[in-house]
Amino acid sequence: MYQEKDLEALNREIKITRLKAYIPAALLIAGGIAAFILRSKYVTIALFILGGILFIFSADMLVSPLKAYRRHLRNALSSDQKEYTGVLKQMGDNAVEREGVMYYPLCLNVGDPDEEEDDRLLYYDANIPRPAWQLGDHLYIRSSARYVSDWKKL
Repeated sequence: MYQEKDLEALNREIKITRLKAYIPAALLIAGGIAAFILRSKYVTIALFILGGILFIFSADMLVSPLKAYRRHLRNALSSDQKEYTGVLKQMGDNAVEREGVMYYPLCLNVGDPDEEEDDRLLYYDANIPRPAWQLGDHLYIRSSARYVSDWKKL
């Protein structure tokens, strides 16, 4: 499901997004420094405030989601993996946010269908196409923590 080339492409995207996001903020702050040197009090204050707001907004809205997804990819590619074989009991239609990444929740039963103790709550990445699973499908799922990193239909 995930490959190293996906992580490399995401790293390139993060670098480009940082440049696009932080250069305008840096220019505003540089203007604030120039205004400070020229002793223009209100222009200095305005440029520093605008530069700071733009920097924080860019970091929070543009760069942070990409970094969260990179963390997800790194975990999917390198961390300890658990393997499950079971029957799909439920898959949510609405994506939920967990640790800054959007996922579809799914319930996989790994034992007796009547026992709730055998149900496993897992999360499927909402950024990739959803598989054409049907309730009752037998699946092999490999996961990192509770996040699906690979799967096969049995």
